[in-house]
Amino acid sequence: MESIVDVIIPTCKPEEEFITLLNALQMQSIKVGKIIIMNTEEKYFEPLKYKMACFKEYPNIEIHHL
Repeated sequence: MESIVDVIIPTCKPEEEFITLLNALQMQSIKVGKIIIMNTEEKYFEPLKYKMACFKEYPNIEIHHL
């Protein structure tokens, strides 16, 4: 039986290194179900989101702005 885990990541003004983290999560030996991103403020996240294609590549990413 294959293990699947969900991941919750709190963020505050994420930068491009954050994309490296998301890509690494997808390559883990234990399969990732959902990646739930809890972000503090939308205006700091949106520029990163539009700059990187990985948000379109991985349908298992959910973004919630607090």
